[in-house]
Amino acid sequence: MKNVILPVLFAAAAFAMGCSSSSSAVTPVTSTDAGAKDSGTSTAHDASASVDSSTPVVEDAGASLGTGGSTTSDGGTCGFTTAGPAEAYTGADSNGDPIWLFYGTGTDTRIAIENYAGMGGISAAGTVQFTSNDESYETCGFCIILQTGCDANGCAKTFMPVAGQGSVNVTELGAIAGHFTGDLSGVQLREVTIDATSFATAPVVGGTTQCLSGVHFEGLLDDVNNMP
Repeated sequence: MKNVILPVLFAAAAFAMGCSSSSSAVTPVTSTDAGAKDSGTSTAHDASASVDSSTPVVEDAGASLGTGGSTTSDGGTCGFTTAGPAEAYTGADSNGDPIWLFYGTGTDTRIAIENYAGMGGISAAGTVQFTSNDESYETCGFCIILQTGCDANGCAKTFMPVAGQGSVNVTELGAIAGHFTGDLSGVQLREVTIDATSFATAPVVGGTTQCLSGVHFEGLLDDVNNMP
């Protein structure tokens, strides 16, 4: 199971984001909640720090990105136009199963891409298709959490993928000093609430939606035990 490490990791990560299909438009975020969970009892990262499931997004897909990683977008079908630096970590959970974590932040948007091999995620590069398990942070093996409307006090909205909508082509799933790299295509997300203790996830009635397409993420992997 994943561990509750929500509040503050996204101060120096970034991502690109795209269209909003319901009411509110997507906006970049910076810093806040939702992070690493453990497929065992408590996360490998558990002993170290807490992670945020929110991932800030940054603008300027063409800009040079900071050390550690980045996200860029070619616009895709969702019109994604932002990008920025990011952080990535790898290690093992309490069961000894490998995990890969990517966190990006922007002006008021955040994104987390987390892969838990022991919970149904992938253990080698390949294409990820979202299942019903991936719609909830409690059960996802390959998790995407997008947050918008973020500031120092948290984020206004949280989104997770819709099963069967879009895919992620993971091209690198490396060891420490290697990379966690991939591309998101046609990923549709819906607004949800996530319980900070159980990670139980529920759709927001009348909530908004977002999409991520033509988005590339790349993170230089550090040891998960070094997470701040």
